Amino acid sequence: MIGRYIVTCGSRGKWEGQHDAKCIRDQPPTLECPPAQSFTADQESHTALVQFRSPKTNINWKYVKAYPSWGKDLTGILKKGQYDIGFTVKDPETKLTSSCSFRITVD
Repeated sequence: MIGRYIVTCGSRGKWEGQHDAKCIRDQPPTLECPPAQSFTADQESHTALVQFRSPKTNINWKYVKAYPSWGKDLTGILKKGQYDIGFTVKDPETKLTSSCSFRITVD
């Protein structure tokens, strides 16, 4: 509810008072992952240090979970291959969630 809703039953049986409130539907939190990214592996180790930007969200980062868990560090050393990185955020007040994912490719 947004606004005020303070009313009393008046002497003539009608509601009296301030009632400018509106009910609003809870919206899920926003969560936008970075785009897919490609990295080139080192020729000797066949690994790459990958770094990516944090997903954009309107909820505190402490409520965001990453899959795999190292994704929350926004960096990792990966072997050649493709990796799907997922994030989920849960609004602590409404309990609504949002998810996103993106792919990292190491060649």
